[in-house]
Amino acid sequence: MLIFLTLLGCNPPAASGPGVSIFEGATGCIEIQHAPFGLSFLRDGEEVAALAEEGGLAFGTSDEDPNTFNHDPYNLVADHLRYAIPLGHEWLEVTRAVPEDGAFALYGEGERLGRLTTNGERLEITTEVDAPYLRVEFQAGPEGYYGLGETFDAVEQTGQIRAMQIEISADLESQYNEAHVPVPFLVGSSGWGWLVDSTRPGVFDVAATDPDRLTAIFDSPKGLALELYTGTQPKEVIAAMHRSQGMPELPPPWAFGILQWQNEVTGSEQVREDAAAMRQHGIPASVIWVDNPWQSTYNSLEPDPTMFPDWDELMDELHADGFRMLAWTTPYVEETDPEYDAFTPYFVDAPILFSDFGDLVDLTHPDGVALWGERVLRAKNNGIEGWKLDYGEDVQLGMGSGVLEYLFHNGEDERSMHHKFNLFYHHAHADPYEEDDVFLLARGGVLRGWTVTDCIWPGDLDSDFRIFGEDGHVGGLPSAIRGGTSLAASGYPFFASDTGGYRHNRPTHEAMVRWTEYAALLPIFQFGGGGEDHNPWNFTAYGISEFNQDTLDAFVRYAQLHPRLFPTFYSLAVDSHTTGTPGLLPVGLAFPEAEQHPHDAFVVGSALLVAPVETEGATSKEVTFPPGEWIHWWRGTSHSGSETVDSPLGEGPLFQRAGTTVALLREGIETLAPSTTSDSWFEKAGTLVLQTVPGESSEFLLHDGTRLTTHTNGLSIEAGNLYTQGYSVRVWAPDATGIKVDGASTTASQDGAWWTVDLTGPAKVTLH
Repeated sequence: MLIFLTLLGCNPPAASGPGVSIFEGATGCIEIQHAPFGLSFLRDGEEVAALAEEGGLAFGTSDEDPNTFNHDPYNLVADHLRYAIPLGHEWLEVTRAVPEDGAFALYGEGERLGRLTTNGERLEITTEVDAPYLRVEFQAGPEGYYGLGETFDAVEQTGQIRAMQIEISADLESQYNEAHVPVPFLVGSSGWGWLVDSTRPGVFDVAATDPDRLTAIFDSPKGLALELYTGTQPKEVIAAMHRSQGMPELPPPWAFGILQWQNEVTGSEQVREDAAAMRQHGIPASVIWVDNPWQSTYNSLEPDPTMFPDWDELMDELHADGFRMLAWTTPYVEETDPEYDAFTPYFVDAPILFSDFGDLVDLTHPDGVALWGERVLRAKNNGIEGWKLDYGEDVQLGMGSGVLEYLFHNGEDERSMHHKFNLFYHHAHADPYEEDDVFLLARGGVLRGWTVTDCIWPGDLDSDFRIFGEDGHVGGLPSAIRGGTSLAASGYPFFASDTGGYRHNRPTHEAMVRWTEYAALLPIFQFGGGGEDHNPWNFTAYGISEFNQDTLDAFVRYAQLHPRLFPTFYSLAVDSHTTGTPGLLPVGLAFPEAEQHPHDAFVVGSALLVAPVETEGATSKEVTFPPGEWIHWWRGTSHSGSETVDSPLGEGPLFQRAGTTVALLREGIETLAPSTTSDSWFEKAGTLVLQTVPGESSEFLLHDGTRLTTHTNGLSIEAGNLYTQGYSVRVWAPDATGIKVDGASTTASQDGAWWTVDLTGPAKVTLH
């Protein structure tokens, strides 16, 4: 018998004894039972997760050649692909573990299958038999399960089967499953999570086939690595995963302004007109990007001189007015490109490409990266400060049992590069900027992609209220809400859909307003779309009259709120970048004790509940509130439990939790970017506005060091180093008779349930 215990102690349960080994990790302990084989994950001596009692770990065999047969694990669980199960397939289950040189030899019925090592958090499983698959099954419990990347039909994943790669789907208009950002990371609302550290093909069955089992199957002929994490709250689990896998990228401050674009931009004058219109209508945008086509040839990364004959002058004007410039591109070179021959040695050996932009550049080849980097540097010198990175998702496993072989310079092929290519693609656009701020808005992603990619946008959603899969559609606003919220639980903290959607014409007035009510409450807010003009000030586009003055008024209301929330959004982003703690979460992870875990609501920090109206024609929303008291942002009314909340167009359900303070910029801000002509936060931060709802004590640390302590009777402020020009404190206090500052009564204004007092410096504000 062998028991491994660290000096720090593991608080093992009383059942530990002969035949059991215990290893302590950073967030918990792994207990391995030798015979029969079993594995449990412990937190403070209590089991939080365990492998299924039988078949919890198994190796899958195959008689098929992996170079000619597609060992996509999805085929094993998809009913319509049963023909693609390989000959000779069976599961060899691990039945005992024998201690061996500080590790374990794994045995099945009569044969040695592999080897397992662990440090108490990470499990390394090595395969020693001819078995292309490895299956891990945990026991499912009475909790919610989240993660697995960007999913458009659900946020809580119980009952779902999720492929970790793009799969054909004849039921959707796009003909595939829209798996642009799969992440093999599953989080339980009880405070534990597990990650499969692999970019190879895989599938998760989240209590779908068997309600008592959480199953992951991966193409892993050499073995597999798993990581297990625990925390008192689910957000701590995500933070632990980030500490292991890498911290999220921090976008530049100006990216938390508003981003605007038009599909098929026509040239300099259109960009100027849009910039002027936004300033004229009070839309405080900080970024414009030029979309396809804007380049001299596809992906030359240089402006088309016929469309932009005065590019340098245009850049100077935009920068002076507080706009940063981004541009659309993809990782291909077409034959008409003057440098096509130079790139020829660096194209991916690909059997098929799913776009018509040219040949795919092998960005694993250092010489190809260097050549591409020269283009990026020229663009940087031309004023481009970020990129919308589209496509690059050509690398596919195959169809059914057939393979599509893609070969890369680094020795990898489609089995690991099907989504991993995104890492090389995105690095190629970020690395040339070195220490300079650059913003990447990308369509595709992969495990650890958040370390280089600033933000995900979901590709081309419908411009309406359809749900994912409805009549074959990828979905509109409901898909956007679920896509962004599921990503937040998966390690990607920033998401921004096309406000108003992209597919199938211009959104209606109602769709545009409802989408704005949602999108403006995300840290990154962008608008634009396919087909017709999405600019809300353009009431008639291409002869289609949809927008009106009400559209513009509602958009401006939310557009002005969004950058004012910058101190809150950016402080959460800094915390995410430094500690790994997510700043946005689905309700079921932010408040796991909540009665319901909805797919159509999310929480920003611990202060704001956003419950968008996503049903066409609805003028109210049934909201089940997380525990506590919640104050309606627009009306100041108190809510709790489950209520039907009136939600007219332009006043989406937004609530602040009692016991929190939300920090806002002063009114009138026009941009977050440097500017010589517009009112810029960068040039003058000005007075900090603090909206407080008294309640149970909590603290919030702003990005400049300002510390806000909310308590049952008000707010205490400790100064930071940026917002030093005073504070305007707005306190929700319907029963108060006045305000005190540092114990002395002071003059304050009252507007309904809100009291407002202006301060010249840090102080303690209380009610009386």
